[in-house]
Amino acid sequence: MKNIKPKKSKILKNNKKLHILQKTKGFRGTRGTNFKISNQSYIKSLTFKYRDRKNKKRFFKKLWISRINSKLYFFFNWSKLHHLYKTENILFNKKIINFLLTQDEFIFYKIFLNLL
Repeated sequence: MKNIKPKKSKILKNNKKLHILQKTKGFRGTRGTNFKISNQSYIKSLTFKYRDRKNKKRFFKKLWISRINSKLYFFFNWSKLHHLYKTENILFNKKIINFLLTQDEFIFYKIFLNLL
């Protein structure tokens, strides 16, 4: 006897379609209403979502470094400061230093001058 594959039920297909259409509800034009186009735009939106999570981290790292450089003395920059912290075995990262500089500069400068 032949192996006969059971047909996929229409209920499962419709559920998949409804799921995709719900995810693309706010998209413009046929991207939110037509299944074929909305499925493509949904897949593309997931790739943008992944990419932009990485870009967000990259952007904030750049922002913190530029803020730190603007607050440091003219003969110091982020790379020299980072090297100084590493040699002294002090655990600071860009985010913490940026927070200190924005909230209370006095404490940061006190720590900074003690290292020099």
